[in-house]
Amino acid sequence: MPSMTNGMSTVAVTGAREFERESERRQALQAAGQGIRIGANAAIVRDGKLLLVEFDAAADLHYNLPGGGLDPGETLHDGVRREVLEETSADVDVGRLLLVVEYVPRLHGYLYGRTHKLGFVFECHLRPGSEPRLPDVLDPKQTGLRWVPLDELPHVPLLPTTPFAQHLVAALRQREPLDVLHAPHLLGDTLGVQRYGDGREIPNHHLSVESD
Repeated sequence: MPSMTNGMSTVAVTGAREFERESERRQALQAAGQGIRIGANAAIVRDGKLLLVEFDAAADLHYNLPGGGLDPGETLHDGVRREVLEETSADVDVGRLLLVVEYVPRLHGYLYGRTHKLGFVFECHLRPGSEPRLPDVLDPKQTGLRWVPLDELPHVPLLPTTPFAQHLVAALRQREPLDVLHAPHLLGDTLGVQRYGDGREIPNHHLSVESD
């Protein structure tokens, strides 16, 4: 049997370390290969509920859409399929583009860092026989998956905050045309304290236009 370290098996510890090293490698490649960090996220809806990835970083529970930054040379569709598979173990078909979210550091007072970010949110569909589950090797801060009813979405701690959730639901229900959303518009009229839909203050390091 594998040995245990602080309640975790050596296999789990090794897997977590490999995940962290791979994440660092990708971030370094992205920084070296492009001046703009490009991300792709999936909006997967089943029976009126949206699939979210649960994170509990230092007891700060929040949710993201499955997704993250692209690898150099990777297409948007390939990137979002890979990220969904890594975070949810599910295979998806990529559908229409729902939203584009942009963060321009110099226009936003460098509030969320100095990296220009561009995030693309796609409607995705589970392939037949594919069922989301926690991956065997996962981000140490990832704690679960959750299906959230669309009507409840503005009230859960979804990044990057409540206005994004409202735009996303409207786009899924085809009530608004495709548009480019900018960070201050998503995060409110001021650059002060930002809060989740449930009223909790969001730590600055969690404010982003796309998943890590």
